[in-house]
Amino acid sequence: MRKLSGFIDESKDPKYIVACTFIDSHSADAARRVLRSLLLRGELRLHFKSERATRRAQLLSAMASLQTRSIIYVGNHRRHSDSRRAALETLIDDAIALNAERLVLETDDSTMAADRRIIASRLRSAPSTLRYEHLRAREEPLLWVSDAVAWCWQHRDWRPRVLPLVTQVRKV
Repeated sequence: MRKLSGFIDESKDPKYIVACTFIDSHSADAARRVLRSLLLRGELRLHFKSERATRRAQLLSAMASLQTRSIIYVGNHRRHSDSRRAALETLIDDAIALNAERLVLETDDSTMAADRRIIASRLRSAPSTLRYEHLRAREEPLLWVSDAVAWCWQHRDWRPRVLPLVTQVRKV
């Protein structure tokens, strides 16, 4: 049976959005090589908000070739922490339903402890073999796809360009 890995990033302005990009675990190394090849001299990672429009378009084209699928979780709560909790709970349920084996969250020191509590609680109520970890964006290139998806979703003029990467949008 095919195993998936998911890579999670967020965007906070104006709405709170979490994007999770899933990829077949066996395809992940090849996708990482493609993403690293997109780095410009001196870059340690791709960060969509820092790119020029022409480069964003090029990056999205390359990302569309990676055979990933992204789910966007749009928070409907006043507080970002409540939206993040709802997004992570729903995302964990989705990952289990998709038979994912691994989730990687971009490290944010201000949310790591809460993330661990939310995820552990969810995994206790729906037992699975799902593993998770926090990594910095420079350590995991597949986080860059979720960064791009979340950024594009926040910027309405970029949504049509990111649609080939998005399979579902969920309000949480």
